[in-house]
Amino acid sequence: MATHNYVRTSIDIPNAEHRKLKAIAAMRGVSMKQLILECLSRELYSDNVPNEETEKVIREADEGKNVIHCKDFNDLRSQLGI
Repeated sequence: MATHNYVRTSIDIPNAEHRKLKAIAAMRGVSMKQLILECLSRELYSDNVPNEETEKVIREADEGKNVIHCKDFNDLRSQLGI
């Protein structure tokens, strides 16, 4: 049997998004964990290659440039003007 290394992580999401996630998982007959892992897999193993601008933004974020810090989701929306 193959051994896997796992890391436990937790995220805080708004109640409305949690309800949607739970409903989608139920409609598909999978657990929320399975649904989240499927979504991650699509992104992590995608053939999409970041363009030059995206790579620049990622580098800058890694360097701490142009990063905004928010206390919660509503603060993020407010700072982004949405």
